[in-house]
Amino acid sequence: MQVARTRKSRSGPSLALTMERVLGELGVPVPTGPMRVLLSVLRGEDVTAERLARVASFERESFLKTRQAPRLCSAIFPDGTAPPKRVWARGDWRLARRIITADAEHAWQAWVGIYACDLLLEHGLEDERLGPLAHEFAAQSIGPIAAYYPGSREQWEELRAALRQFPFGPGVATQTGQQGIAEQSLRNAELTPFSLYFGLEASAGISRGPRPRELRLAAGGERGGVPFDELVRIRAGGDAAKARNVLAYVEAFGRQLDELGRIPSLGEYAERWNVDVETAARERDDFASIFPSEEDPAAIAGLLWDGIGRRPGSFTRLLGVEVIRAESFPTVIGYFLNCVADELRSPLGAAAMSEAMVLEEAPPVASKELRRFFALCARAVDVWCADALGAMSDQISAQGLRSLETVTEEATASFTEKMLGHYRLRNRNKPGKDVLLSTQKALRVAASLRALEPPESTLPYLDGIRWAAKALVAAQRDTDTDLVAEAQRTTQRLDAVY
Repeated sequence: MQVARTRKSRSGPSLALTMERVLGELGVPVPTGPMRVLLSVLRGEDVTAERLARVASFERESFLKTRQAPRLCSAIFPDGTAPPKRVWARGDWRLARRIITADAEHAWQAWVGIYACDLLLEHGLEDERLGPLAHEFAAQSIGPIAAYYPGSREQWEELRAALRQFPFGPGVATQTGQQGIAEQSLRNAELTPFSLYFGLEASAGISRGPRPRELRLAAGGERGGVPFDELVRIRAGGDAAKARNVLAYVEAFGRQLDELGRIPSLGEYAERWNVDVETAARERDDFASIFPSEEDPAAIAGLLWDGIGRRPGSFTRLLGVEVIRAESFPTVIGYFLNCVADELRSPLGAAAMSEAMVLEEAPPVASKELRRFFALCARAVDVWCADALGAMSDQISAQGLRSLETVTEEATASFTEKMLGHYRLRNRNKPGKDVLLSTQKALRVAASLRALEPPESTLPYLDGIRWAAKALVAAQRDTDTDLVAEAQRTTQRLDAVY
């Protein structure tokens, strides 16, 4: 592994360029904490978290302006969400290499450990933070052999040698098996390029692992969702015995999948559950007759576990998870109202849904739904944020807000988000700031979309709708907004969008 030979000063390469070089030399993503240590040592200066945050902000804004792959981005979890503390990656890496999975993390840690050891041993970069960093990553990757902190140079060389014996396999310059599966799942989820580079701020209901081809989880309260066991009974055409057998097959297959960590063969399934191969084949064929698009129950079992949040419990809980046909998707109005009700978790939430719900066309039209999302963001800015600034007695910011162009597409969303950030910082200690913050987050999602190229469903911007709902609930709490009346007015406004 080649590493930089000299410290860099403030007059040398930019911070982003140094980070790009570190990641290029390592070949693996690096968490923010270790990245700060490495940069501080290499550049001979204290690199603060704030400076890294500015680099991240610049990369996000540059991507929104140019639509070119960023130099630096974030590694993401298999469900598309960004980790709470950023894990830096290069934008020119394949998506799979930027996904955080269990079979890749130990290799990443070992490479960082080797890199830190090389800085100590080969280049004599003395810093009190380097040794603990190398030792910590060695302990995380190779375990008990690195339990004792090295003292002499010989001991550091032994530690580096032990790290180099780590069975890296794929995951350093290529993707692992789990990363490949996760990459396909994220591609199927139709996430925007922005989300794939920088991650979703909260889970958008993407199934971990491969997704079923014709099923997805129903959003809370979404119309058309049915419990999984009821769906199986319907598809079995009244054949109760066949439905029971298919449900039992999904349960048994899912359990063995967890035990083996891979798809069981027909013979392994028969042996595990003490049935003959003919019976196992019949159960497989019954499943295929009800779910002809699925090769096996693995994707469906994973989807059902996602539906209960991976909480421990009996399989019977999975059977009640509501699913819906994958070709349909939540509407902006329906999902917004469901999120409002979910945020409140009170009779007021149900009242808001009841008063504001309108009869929507089916199936929804993707281009119209995107226009409705932009209109929802505009409502949050023009009404809820304006009311919040008025309650803060910040007339200067309120006037500035009224001078902004209405949010209608990604460019106006991006500009308005930045201005709201200025207004929020000006009023950071006042009630109402949460209205501005939640609206900012909705606008960030809107800025990542393209009005002239709408996605095929609302799935890429469900998080944005959820943040708009949070903004309305915050307005009800901090500015005494009549939530039920405002939800009804908002719904009427969105319903008028064509």
